[in-house]
Amino acid sequence: LATLRHLTICSITLLCLFVAIGGCAPISREACVQESAYDIGYDAALENADRDGRFERVSKICIKQDRVVDRAQYLEGFAAGTAAFCQIGNGFGWGRRGRAYNGVCQDAEFDMAYDGGLRAYKFEKRMEEIRSRLEYIRGRLSSITDILRNEPLTDERRRALIAEEDRLIIERSDLLTEQQSLAL
Repeated sequence: LATLRHLTICSITLLCLFVAIGGCAPISREACVQESAYDIGYDAALENADRDGRFERVSKICIKQDRVVDRAQYLEGFAAGTAAFCQIGNGFGWGRRGRAYNGVCQDAEFDMAYDGGLRAYKFEKRMEEIRSRLEYIRGRLSSITDILRNEPLTDERRRALIAEEDRLIIERSDLLTEQQSLAL
């Protein structure tokens, strides 16, 4: 179960990294044809996209669909989308989901709300990492105890298991201390 959880976390992390470095198209071919330049800009702002970088990427995709995106309309939509994005509650929610923020709002209250949400996200993420690691340690210590009690072992293997057990007990203690200090 712990291995499955670790693989799931790794897969999600790789997916997020892929998306963060631009692995996904900013717009579908259908949206190039169907959406107005205003709507494309509006949606880009709501996604906290880089205004000019997104316009360039969208334009490259849309030109393949024989569509030229009107820059003035795109910028007008982006401005309206930025105003909608830059609501204080959205700042907290954006941070709370661990999303990167490019500073487009230029609003101290939004920034404070985002920072508060991001702190909450990081706190919960760390607490989950601690819980997961403690679960693994609990299972491994139980396994080591069973092996030490029930299996014939060479002296070398017994010493190695006891050393691992000692390391895990220390790590568990450190994690429990961290968990308590975070909870305060």
